[in-house]
Amino acid sequence: MLHAGGRVVLHLPAYESGTGNFNRELLYAWAKDAWHDEPDRHLPKGLVILKGVYPDYEKMTAETPVWRQEDGPQCAEGGRAHVALQWQGDRIAMGSVRIGETGECGEALPH
Repeated sequence: MLHAGGRVVLHLPAYESGTGNFNRELLYAWAKDAWHDEPDRHLPKGLVILKGVYPDYEKMTAETPVWRQEDGPQCAEGGRAHVALQWQGDRIAMGSVRIGETGECGEALPH
């Protein structure tokens, strides 16, 4: 249980091991005496997320490598998405997205 943007949420972290590194977490927001399900995520046209998204719901942010549609699954060359999350009704949505520079294959640069 944590607070995300002024709401109480139940966060069940999970991932699929191996080269996929898929985020399989569950996120439920408490609203009107019930839990509501995890939101969808979107990116600008021509860019895709293949794996490795782990939002920080307490900070309401997410960061992930971004693949161009022509990139292979092993190396993201589309930059790194820095996402501000926000509540839209009972769903978490992307508020703003900034695509920044990355190291090799989408790795985060040192701060």
